[in-house]
This record gives sequence, C-alpha cells and structure tokens, in this order.
Amino acid sequence: MSKPSLALRKEYRNLFDTLEIRAERAKAIDKLCARALALVPRYEPVSAATGVPWYFIAAVHLRESTFKIAHLHNGDPLTARTVHVPAGRPIAPDPPYTFEQSAEDALRLKNLQNWTDWSLTGTLYQLERYNGLGYRKLGKPSPYLWSFSHHYQHGKFVADGKYSDTAVDGQCGTATFLRRLVEQQQFNFPGEPDITEDTPLVVSYAARRPTDPIIIERATALQIWLDSHPGIYLKVDGWPGERTSNAFKRSPGAICPGIRGVIAAAAQGHRRTRARKHHSHPQAPAQLAQWQRRTEPESSLTETELISAAKTGILERQDHMIPAGHNAEARQACVSTESAAKCRGRASREVRRAVAQQGDSELGHSRTVTLTCGRP
Repeated sequence: MSKPSLALRKEYRNLFDTLEIRAERAKAIDKLCARALALVPRYEPVSAATGVPWYFIAAVHLRESTFKIAHLHNGDPLTARTVHVPAGRPIAPDPPYTFEQSAEDALRLKNLQNWTDWSLTGTLYQLERYNGLGYRKLGKPSPYLWSFSHHYQHGKFVADGKYSDTAVDGQCGTATFLRRLVEQQQFNFPGEPDITEDTPLVVSYAARRPTDPIIIERATALQIWLDSHPGIYLKVDGWPGERTSNAFKRSPGAICPGIRGVIAAAAQGHRRTRARKHHSHPQAPAQLAQWQRRTEPESSLTETELISAAKTGILERQDHMIPAGHNAEARQACVSTESAAKCRGRASREVRRAVAQQGDSELGHSRTVTLTCGRP
C-alpha cells in the first residue's frame, strides 16, 4: 500500500493546523460531532475487527450517509447489496446486513485493515484516497476533506467525471469534522501532544463563560499562542476553560504559573507566522497591544528572572499570582522562544537595565532558556 510523501504530509499538516471552521457552520458541526459520539458503540466493534480507528469510521460515515444506518460504502440501504459504486457489496453473506457487517466490508474493500499509520497525516491521506484523487488532479481542494472550512470555497464533482467550478458542497468535510472533534478533546491522533490531563492555567480558570473583558482578552491571547503549536487545536473564544487548561499543560515551552503571562510570540508570531490561521480574529493583535501597554506594579523578581523574562519576551508579571508554598522552592520551566528580538510593550526599565548590565549578546536569537519562576 502506497504511503504519502513527505511533501504531502507537510501539506496535510499545514492545512489542518491552519484550518478555521466557518462561523456560520459552527453549530451544525457541533451537532454532527454529537451524533458521531452517540454512534461510537457501533464503530468500536468495526474498529476491533479491522484496526481502523473509530474516528476514521465516523468521518467516512458522515460523508457517505450523514450518519444514517446504511451501507458505509455509499449510503445505500442495508436491506440489499449496494446498487451505487461500489455495486454488489458485500458479496457475502446474503442481505439484509447489519451496519457493522457493511462497514467492515467497506473498510476491507479499501484494504484499510493493513494500514497502520493513523497519525494526522496518515488519516487524511486515507480519507482523500477513500473518495478518490480527482480534486487533487485538478489542483483543487477536496470538499470531502475541507468543506465547511475556509480552505474550501467552491467546486465539486456533480456527477462521475463531471466537475463544476461553481457548485458548492453542502456537507461537512472529514478534516473539518475531525478538527472539531480534537478541539473538543474527544480523541487525539497518535504522536500528537496529550492534552487530556488537568493542569494549572496562566489565566484564572472559568467554569462559566467570562464576561470580564480583561479575562476574555487574556484568554484569547493564550489560546492563539497555544493554537499555534502543531498538534494542539483550540477554538479561540476567550473562555479559559478545561480544554484551554489541558492544552497549556502539554504545550511546548509552557511557562509556570508563578509568572503569569504570555510569550511575546503570541502577539508577534500571530502577525508573522500565523496570520493565515487567525485571520478570523482581526481584533486579537489590537487587544494584545492594548494589554501589553497596561501599567503593572513594580516587579520584585530577581535579576536572573528579569533577564530571562526579557529574553523570552514575557511581558506580563504578577508576583501575587505565585502559588502559595512556592516562595521557598523555585520552580523551573523550559521556555522555548521563537523570537525576542524586540523586547517591547510593557517590558520595564528594570528588565532592560538588567539585560544591559549582563551584556547579553544572545538577546533576540531563537533559543531555549531556563526560566526560574519562584520568589526568593
């Protein structure tokens, strides 16, 4: 069985990481996710028999019959063998069939029982192959994957071999559907960061949707930064709930809660490297800039901590947020910086002076530093 090339894997990864669900389709997708989750008990026996994960079966079920209990091949009724392509399936036994019988036959017909790469890119590769590579041959995004997202605008095969550039697909794409499921933390692809455990959060946890604009903008900044990491998928909604908290714990370069803040790349990188991903949140850069200009109390951090904060671009510090019991015991967190070339915003004179005194020639270079975040 052929495997996706490195270039194709990069394409899938980039498209999935930058995928944005269309706002007008968000409620419909959430309803589809709920329907799929209710059917997981039907998918699990098929998964056990074939080795195909339930989320792949759910995605195919969505596209082929919008979760009707029908043939997984093409949505034909289970009371007889399939009539549409592929016709005459299953060959055995005689009809009528259970959904599980039909689904197993459909997956084995595609030889998916021998496929073992169910990573993000491996899954998207097989989903595209399941429907056919006609769109790829035309250089068009496949609605089978990307419909209901900003990656897909129009264009559809309206009949076998007949493509219309003006037709618009009315079903949710499989990649869009899976993106929402991982945002909801219903599953995670193998090899992706595990974001299922409880963890502290840089902003205060909110069991209910916050109304305080300060909390909302801080949560939005954090979510944008977290969502910029490959394998972490969050809906940017300004609500620092459980999913945001879990994602923070597993994010690369997570800072400890003793120095509450965001890395400057959350604002700087948003405009530079993640502009396409977050174009639906045009207010975010302005909110971040306004946030960074706010006046903060004088910091009582040590010189080492101030230097580290300057290098990593951490622009907000609130000493009173250091958890009780950590004053005598410094906690360390490895902070990976994308760029701290501009220590701007609310970096205090104290930070700049400390850096100048150190004569640090490495300030501004991408590197990993250790941030000590306990109080002396």
